[in-house]
Amino acid sequence: MKRLSFVLLLAMICAAAPAQEAGSVQVHDTQLAVLTTQPDNILFKVRIGANEGDILESVGLIFDNGSDLGAIRSLKLYYGGIGAFQTSRPDKFEPVKYLDWRSLYRGQPANPSYSKLICENKGKFEAGREIRFPASFSLFEGVNYLWISVQLKGNASLDSKFSGRVTGVSLNGREVPAEPDGTGRKIHRVGYGLKYHGDKGVEHYRIPGIVTTDRGTLVAVYDRRFNRLDDLQEHIDVGCSRSTEGGRTWKDTQPALSFSGYDNLPSAQNGVGDPAILFDPETKTLWVIAIWMHGERLGADEMSNYSGQAPKGSHYRVVMAKSTDDGRTWSRPMDVTPAIADPSWTDRK
Repeated sequence: MKRLSFVLLLAMICAAAPAQEAGSVQVHDTQLAVLTTQPDNILFKVRIGANEGDILESVGLIFDNGSDLGAIRSLKLYYGGIGAFQTSRPDKFEPVKYLDWRSLYRGQPANPSYSKLICENKGKFEAGREIRFPASFSLFEGVNYLWISVQLKGNASLDSKFSGRVTGVSLNGREVPAEPDGTGRKIHRVGYGLKYHGDKGVEHYRIPGIVTTDRGTLVAVYDRRFNRLDDLQEHIDVGCSRSTEGGRTWKDTQPALSFSGYDNLPSAQNGVGDPAILFDPETKTLWVIAIWMHGERLGADEMSNYSGQAPKGSHYRVVMAKSTDDGRTWSRPMDVTPAIADPSWTDRK
């Protein structure tokens, strides 16, 4: 009886699953920054309803006037595989994340485990003129997923932007127009990948903050999580980068906050992180505030009683540092916990 019920339930799920009509093409225009430092950036996701043996011959793309196509190094067409008929919802445009965190946050190209490169176009692109991606690619019955990637030139301006549309696909010698998914046309703007996981021996970068000083300098702070993604307690300090060119180029400075080696404890017992940054225009001073943990974290609500640690009932210390030279150098850390925390604030009896 249980086996029969399971079979009936599976049949109901399969029967209720929406199917894309064979020979139809749907497109999702992504709302993602195009990074100058990233080999692959997702512009469009495409889903094609196909019959067994259908041949994808080409895909058409046209950029709008005003798109800075001179900044493009190449365009790529990827095949992302097929969708399970039980879960191929009309709003689903990828079976997995095409650019997983290992690719996207390490400045690497698309993971070949998730996408198969069909073709790459390095031609001279013109706005208003259709670009064709030759394919000659066999499709499977049901929903097939594609996506279009762009790689920018290294000198691409952060002022560049792109917009356009997938015009359609050639399927079995017949041109099939593409239908937008209803989320609207997007403008793709250019960004700079300031930090990638693994850069300079740091496993992960997280928790960014950024301000502009009165000199127009951009000052960014962030967690440098050296060993793993975990929060405190771990080997973490607050890094700082500066840009005097509106974000086009960046320079690293010394860490804004670090307790490495403090009190003879190892760095993984002197973590400081979760920063925020503020610029005071009257005193021309930059301030960074963060949380410091000293010693071993025993649990969610406990800390060891090692001499010099946070007082009983307080898990962390609040610390600050300042810069009076536009973020080039930073003061020694200042523990401001006594000034802002009441000793009675505790959840322990």
